[in-house]
Amino acid sequence: MKPKVYITSTKNNTKTDLIEAVRSCFNQFGGVENIVKGNIFIKINATAVNVDAITTPNVIIAIIKVIQQANVKYDNIYIFDNSAFGMPTRLVFKIGKLAKRIKKLGAIPLYLDEQEPIFMEFNGKVLDKPIPIPKIIFENLVEHKEDNTYINVPKLKTHLQTGITVCIKNQHGLLYDSEKLYKHHQIAEKIVEIYEKFQPDLNIVDATTVLDNGAVSFSKNWKVPMNLLLAGRDAVAVDRIGAELLGIPVNRINFLKIASEKNLGCSKIEEIEILPHREIIDEKQIKLNDLFEDIELEMPENFQIISGKEHKGCPAGCRGVLEYFKLIAAGGKILPLVGICGRGHDLAELDNLKGSILIIGDCAINELKDYFENRSDQEQINVFYIEGHFAMIGFIKPFREVSKISLKQLSTMLELSLPKIITGMIGAKRHKANFKSMIEF
Repeated sequence: MKPKVYITSTKNNTKTDLIEAVRSCFNQFGGVENIVKGNIFIKINATAVNVDAITTPNVIIAIIKVIQQANVKYDNIYIFDNSAFGMPTRLVFKIGKLAKRIKKLGAIPLYLDEQEPIFMEFNGKVLDKPIPIPKIIFENLVEHKEDNTYINVPKLKTHLQTGITVCIKNQHGLLYDSEKLYKHHQIAEKIVEIYEKFQPDLNIVDATTVLDNGAVSFSKNWKVPMNLLLAGRDAVAVDRIGAELLGIPVNRINFLKIASEKNLGCSKIEEIEILPHREIIDEKQIKLNDLFEDIELEMPENFQIISGKEHKGCPAGCRGVLEYFKLIAAGGKILPLVGICGRGHDLAELDNLKGSILIIGDCAINELKDYFENRSDQEQINVFYIEGHFAMIGFIKPFREVSKISLKQLSTMLELSLPKIITGMIGAKRHKANFKSMIEF
């Protein structure tokens, strides 16, 4: 039987339009009464304090209302996520007063970075050790999965490290910060291993707006209206259609290939039933970018990235760290900074480098540490060695030190006032959220 992916218009994105669109998503797969039971866990994309990058608050509210209006029995509705590394989740839930609106409807905001952990075996090639996950998620969606409901509500976006982020990538938010960094350079394999253990009862994808050059927006021009919702039970199939809508070649999305090979879903577009009709793909398709090198953005001239010729550094690892912070620095005034990653460097090309130099990742460190430690002009260089494959914690402190990014710049980047940032961080700290990198910033 072919997996179904349903695509529906959200018209003008009014509250009424969204409720009707959400209801139709449920109805295509048996209706609310045949999907929900017990505790309902709704996983959103609350990646960062960036309104264009998260699941649209009005879509989340519409889903809660549709469930409540169906007059079916359930226990509690939890709206949850663990935001991107270093970002307190309760801070993201301040966008559009999301937490207040959720509570007003009687649902419960659930910040996974503040929850008690329990260790779980994934038995994977990447997740090859006991991994801590929130106990409340384990108890409800693993131990007693048959008694409860898991609804996945990601944002449709391009992603500079995985091609796209939709249903499967959204499962990365089930991990705590340290585990998000663990083997991040193998992110495609990793998110599939998480999805093997956590498969939603229904996926409803927010494509009211989509994001170019994602997964967060460093420019308002990257937000693109689409006015759609996608829905399906097969997350692999939904992700495949999402990639098609964004014009991202499927051969650049490794996790779809891996998931399909593991028989976790269907990634062959010809084998997917697209509702209401297949022609909607051609009608709605746009062409967005998922490659760092193709981003059209004014970059600071004094922020230089040098990649090895033999191995340029993994986009989901060391090179990705440098590229993201290059975007953060774009348009701002920072002190000169050189980031080096990968292996296969021509030492003659490095002889004239002066100032602050960040050597990122084990490949570059193993090749270049002796060279820099034996240079005769030590007084003219300030070298930092940052070990690991996705060393965000190790990178942030020296980056902040040499770039001199101000709190005002940080506030502008996060699109929240400093008082809200401070109160959100204090609240998260009081509830024992782990956001070490944010504190170091």
